[in-house]
Amino acid sequence: MFGKLFLLLDSVRPDIFSEVRNAMNRFTQGYTDMTEDFFKRNKEQYLSDPFFKKNYLEYLLSIGDYETIIQSNLDPEYTKKAKQLQQIINSNVLEEIVKLEKDSPYSVDVIRAALRISLINGDYKIAEGYVNKINRSFKKNKELMALAGQYYFLIGSYAIGLQFFREAGLTEAVDEFVGLFKEYDEIKNAYSVDWKLKRLRSFYNSLNIKVLSDVFSPSIYTHVKFEILKEFLELAVNNRKSEASSLGKTYYVKTKDEYSRYLYIMSLIFDSNIPMAKKELEAKRFDNSVYARKIKKEIKYFEDQEENKRQKSYDQRRGGRSSRKDSKAGTDFLGYYKLLGIKSDATDKQIKKAYLKKVAMNKNKMKPEEWEKLHIKLNKALEILSNKKNREMYDNGIDPEKPQPQFEGFDNGFHFQGFEDLGAQFSDFFGGGSSFRGRRTQFVFL
Repeated sequence: MFGKLFLLLDSVRPDIFSEVRNAMNRFTQGYTDMTEDFFKRNKEQYLSDPFFKKNYLEYLLSIGDYETIIQSNLDPEYTKKAKQLQQIINSNVLEEIVKLEKDSPYSVDVIRAALRISLINGDYKIAEGYVNKINRSFKKNKELMALAGQYYFLIGSYAIGLQFFREAGLTEAVDEFVGLFKEYDEIKNAYSVDWKLKRLRSFYNSLNIKVLSDVFSPSIYTHVKFEILKEFLELAVNNRKSEASSLGKTYYVKTKDEYSRYLYIMSLIFDSNIPMAKKELEAKRFDNSVYARKIKKEIKYFEDQEENKRQKSYDQRRGGRSSRKDSKAGTDFLGYYKLLGIKSDATDKQIKKAYLKKVAMNKNKMKPEEWEKLHIKLNKALEILSNKKNREMYDNGIDPEKPQPQFEGFDNGFHFQGFEDLGAQFSDFFGGGSSFRGRRTQFVFL
């Protein structure tokens, strides 16, 4: 378009030719104010000149000043075209407005639409070109300066973004963003990993709310939100912490790079989701083999740990009887020694003497019903402790009447036998006046 302008300039009178040429050169270099000033100063004098007029109309077209072209009606062809372009601007359809860039490369509406679309699509390379144009030619336009600042926030250049926002007069947004970094500094300096993880997660959630409610779209908090999420995941993975895989997936879906995939799979491992970790690992080959090796190493370590736990549990089940016996050994777990008032190392003579003493002390002092209950317990203690085999089992934590504790709660039909032998002992001990009640309990009546 500007080549066409310079061809027209060749026909302009020498006294204005050089000025027009300089003005248009400055225009292409971004000095739009100087070009605007030039045409304002000279249009009344030279507007009747057909060549000056065409250059002037081309300038208006390039900056998107369709209203001036329409109102001045200097050329029917330009007026018709300006009306068509203005209709597109009035439609507010960004995709259609962007198409006007060929005719109006310096139109504020076109630049705004093009930059907004590139930011929405994440095309930051394309956006960079428009930002540079704004920085050269539109520093006085606060709306475009704000859009340029938004671009810098989205690529993580927060300091530059803040500067652009200040120039755009967005002091409230600047203060709010700066306040976030003060909060982050407090979190960053924390010593406890668990506390830091908790605060980072909370900080990420608050940023997520800001993203959803931000007046800018995409939000100026988008980049920093994912930076905080990245730091959270790195801290969790490096310290083998759980409950991070859901956020790990969020980060991976957003960035889709190998590092985020590595963090996601590792977080699955520490959440004990080994099947999903294996599935994600096998779904796609890592170009960076270091990530793959670390993941495989962690999976193997976790599986070895789980196998050790299973083996330990199995061994404990197999050794349940021994474990329960050991836990009761030497504890007088049924209270027989205490009932007779003797120590665990008492002799047979001391046991029988203690029994007789207990009988003598309580037989005539208690009600018949109470005495019968106590008598049963005393007889049971004597049965167990006066028999060498039974006493040895009792001292080792086994109830002689239930010598298979691994079947606790299940009656397998087996009951301890041997009371017939005790009958002979009681016969000798009490002079023959003995009898049995039931299959398992011996009673001595005096």
